[in-house]
Order: sequence, then structure tokens, then C-alpha cells
Amino acid sequence: MAATIKPGMRAVSVPVAAETSAGGFILPNDRVDVLMTRDLAAGTGAPKNIESRTVLQDVRVLAVDQVAHQEKDQQSVVGKTATLELTPGQAELLAQAGQSGSLSLALRALGDSEGEPVANSAPHREPFVPAAGAAGSDRGTVTVFRYGILKGNTPGAVSGGSNSGGTVVASNSGGSGSGSAPTPAPITNPITVTTTNVPVGVAQ
Repeated sequence: MAATIKPGMRAVSVPVAAETSAGGFILPNDRVDVLMTRDLAAGTGAPKNIESRTVLQDVRVLAVDQVAHQEKDQQSVVGKTATLELTPGQAELLAQAGQSGSLSLALRALGDSEGEPVANSAPHREPFVPAAGAAGSDRGTVTVFRYGILKGNTPGAVSGGSNSGGTVVASNSGGSGSGSAPTPAPITNPITVTTTNVPVGVAQ
């Protein structure tokens, strides 16, 4: 096996089954994409929120179980592990993805390869917001209030307005101030920011 690995690359195995390895049609020297599926709402008590994404593309399969060479006329093999050829950084990413969710392999067409594996950056995803009233819906929620400051109590003082960014603005168009302490303008335009628990080490 070591003699078949390209210099600078690593051999990393992942668990597979027929349903996660294209029905067993993935053979040594085939090219695959690695997909990760996970539940973003796991541990929150909220309904499931499933995400699937491609973690690695164009990965060479070194072996299925202990079979490193395709036998003549062999069309399929159902194994328990698939050994992939990756860079050291991609091997770390694969290990992290395996701990964060379930992995599956997608078989690429013959000739659909650039010759080198590619790691995909995580796509932008909006934070998960549990449904109102759902169990655990109050976890990880921060409410931010934005407001302006009144400079005085003259009739010309204006409060409660807002600029294009939505921040409340207060101004004093009257004469000199009365010397009293500034009075906060009415609180308005709250922004609710919901945080999501993310497995450590996985790109977001």
C-alpha cells in the first residue's frame, strides 16, 4: 500500500456501507466526492435541521477493505472501509467531518478528474433559529437594543428618529443645554441574534 501513495500524500480510511458507497460500485483507483450530513439542531431539543455538503472532491480511492487492486471483470465490492488518498490538511478535515456527522462517498464519472483532491470551503449558512415555543428556543439568544441620546429637554430636541442603518438618532436643535444629565432616548428597533452550537474544528 505505501508504495502506491503519492509523495506528500496520506492514506486515510473511512467507514462505509453499501448505502454510503454508491451501492458497492466504488472500486480501487476510482474517484469520489466525500459528503458530510449532520443535524444542526442536535442537542437543542428543537426539530431536526439537516445539512448535507461536499467536504472533499476528486479523491482517489486507494483500497476498499484490504482490496487495493481491481480484479478482472470485477464490477462491485461491498466493504466496511474505504481508504482515500489525501493531503495532510485534507486528512485532518476528513477526521473532523467524521466526528461532526455521517460520511458518504459519491462516485465520479470515469475521466471526470483533475488529478488532485480538492477541499471545499464551507458555504455560508444562516444561523439556525428554533421555532417559537420549541423546547430550547431560548438558548443562545442575545437581544441588542440600539438607541440615541437626548442632549437637552428643549422643544427643539428630536428623539426616536432613525438613520438608514436603523439606529435611533437624537439631536438638539435648541439653545444651550440646561446642564442636566443626558437622557436616553426611547429604546427601539431591537435586533435578536441567535447563536448556534457548532462542532469545534469544522469550518463554517
